[in-house]
Amino acid sequence: MDMRFLLLTSILMAGIQASAQKYDYLWRHGSYSQFYPDFRDFVVDFHTFPPAIIPLGMDTTIFLQGSGITMCNKEGKVVFFSNGCSLFTADDHVMEDGEVLNPGKIFDVYCKKQGYYPIYQGMFFIHLKDNIYRVFHQRQDDKGLSGRCTYPDILYSTVDMDQNGGQGKVIESNVELFHGCPQVLCANRHANGRDWWLLLASNESDAYYRYLLTPDTILGPWIQQIENPARDTSEYYGWSDFSQDGQKFVNTHFRAGIAVYDFDRCTGLLSNLRYVPRASNTVDFRFASIFSPNGRFLYSSVGYPARVDQFDLTAPDLVASRKTVEVWDGTKDEFGHNILFHFFQHGPDGKIYIWSFSRYIHVIDYPDRAGLACHVGQRAIKLPSPAFDANFYYPHYRLGPLDGSSCDTLGINNLPHAEYRYDLSDSTQAWALQFTDVSWYEPDHWHWDFNDPASGGSNTSLEQNPVHTFSQSGTYTVCLIASNQYAADTICKEVKVGISSSYALPALPQAQVYPNPVTDALMVSLPALLPGHQLYFTLTDALGRTVRKITLSDFETELNMADLPKGIYFWKIRSGWDILQTGKVVKM
Repeated sequence: MDMRFLLLTSILMAGIQASAQKYDYLWRHGSYSQFYPDFRDFVVDFHTFPPAIIPLGMDTTIFLQGSGITMCNKEGKVVFFSNGCSLFTADDHVMEDGEVLNPGKIFDVYCKKQGYYPIYQGMFFIHLKDNIYRVFHQRQDDKGLSGRCTYPDILYSTVDMDQNGGQGKVIESNVELFHGCPQVLCANRHANGRDWWLLLASNESDAYYRYLLTPDTILGPWIQQIENPARDTSEYYGWSDFSQDGQKFVNTHFRAGIAVYDFDRCTGLLSNLRYVPRASNTVDFRFASIFSPNGRFLYSSVGYPARVDQFDLTAPDLVASRKTVEVWDGTKDEFGHNILFHFFQHGPDGKIYIWSFSRYIHVIDYPDRAGLACHVGQRAIKLPSPAFDANFYYPHYRLGPLDGSSCDTLGINNLPHAEYRYDLSDSTQAWALQFTDVSWYEPDHWHWDFNDPASGGSNTSLEQNPVHTFSQSGTYTVCLIASNQYAADTICKEVKVGISSSYALPALPQAQVYPNPVTDALMVSLPALLPGHQLYFTLTDALGRTVRKITLSDFETELNMADLPKGIYFWKIRSGWDILQTGKVVKM
């Protein structure tokens, strides 16, 4: 394809591409508490990659646990947010007529006394048209926190942001969409590129309820009878989600296991059930599941033993394809809480973020890669305050029409919006960067210009996710053109190579911990200590109990392992409270 044509088309499409769907670019959360006055709300801001972590003012007293969303407009600016109890304006005031969501006994007990609503995956929003938004939220049973139908009602409220000088007003409040014994509601873009499917599973029968949300109305429900092994006739506790391409659906129940289906974006029907049962170990429950961005892999977080599993959806036997890609290393936070793996969330940067019920977020850096190459970074992001119960759910807003399908009837085309991120490809090569395409709306051609003429023929690339080794350190303007048959879009960013940049160069030469497996003596070999820093080595067992803690010296330090029971142990090297390196070792 002629690059001059692509550049011209990019310019012509600039006005259209300005309407980028950045509804989920700001994640507001926090743990304000009268018992911990230093805690404050914070924002995870994806207007930069990696995201910026921004603490809010000390005068913020809105508790954001349990249910919660941050609603941005298409440019990524906050318009309102919610803690499941009320709807708030961007400047932290209760929106007009938005004081009470989910009225009832649970609201009275939790919202009035504790300031949050205790439901996981309890709410999400859809932009309908103009400045009208609809919030879907689930109400907990007034009878208590357990029982046959814990969350019986799906409600919705509608917000008009043109009211009150742009501060917004709730024009419909707590309208009943469904009453019965459901699991959780989630949404997926219809194949026409405009409307939305709303899908809801029963928790007491093999029935899925689907609705069609248009800019003006809600149609349905229609009921599909299809086996759902991921349900339990007692209390529901689980997670549901669609793949980023909208063609797969997963339903996870912490007691019953994982059900994966194909999804038809035209009809809203499920098919081709594949099932991952819970292991026979009664404590091996699964918190949540999420698809990789390309839809090939499914990730699942397991409670005990705490780990992250990866399943290959292209494998003939889904259960047999399971690979454990990370195991909890035994680290606890300052309150003694285990920093485990809980709910997943897609980031606009193509990474998967794992909330940990603590002041840390784990990150899957390359979720489209098989096995350990996906790279799960434990405690990759430190937060200003703990984020217990973090469980945001955002539908995939950047999913366009299914071009060429029988339902592609509205003349909406996938017009690419170019975007990328970059990471250090190899910690020992500061000039080698991994570039990852995270463009939207179905590009199928990529053209990279690294602005590095000294690299010769490597200065450009047609790969989707290339690695480029720059000729020297410095600042480069790297451009990506993402295109398909309809249009092209260009993005250029300044990339700093070998100097202060958005990725972290290694501050510590990698320690060697050997032998592994070990019998009597474990050696920690470290080429040199960080100047002015004391380094510590901690070894914990599978239950998180510390069994060894020593101060490291230059070159080699020996640990006596002879008296420890056989099993898996987890180690970490830290400087103060900063974790520098982690790993595990098997004692034979």
